[in-house]
Amino acid sequence: MIEKELIVLNAEANNWQEAIEICGELLENNNKTTIEYTKAMIENVKTNGMYIVLDQFFAMPHARPESGVLESGVGVVVLKNPVVFGHEENDPVKVLMPICATSAESHLDVISKISELLDDENFIGNIINAKNKDEIINLLK
Repeated sequence: MIEKELIVLNAEANNWQEAIEICGELLENNNKTTIEYTKAMIENVKTNGMYIVLDQFFAMPHARPESGVLESGVGVVVLKNPVVFGHEENDPVKVLMPICATSAESHLDVISKISELLDDENFIGNIINAKNKDEIINLLK
């Protein structure tokens, strides 16, 4: 699911909302979602809290399939400087993996696969230290 076009390195965000907007624009620009999906990702955090911050330095922004998903996809955004999301244990966030899926079933499947990657305690550090998009793709294979 991961493509070079869905990876951004050294992105600059001043806060969690800008970080999610970068993720949304990445998905929008690659015809995976509409702007409504980006708005829904932000609204999810405002409504449900920082549940998307799954591990130290790591967040997985997402919304429901009916919120504007055109095609399933997974992105990777590595921030130049970490931003505070307001999570009690896992702030700040430096790596975001926005996901979008066309069905609830495939949505859960993607979340499950990313959770498996997070079981490796070096995974996030390896993403942060990756020098280019190819290294990130290799880490996700």
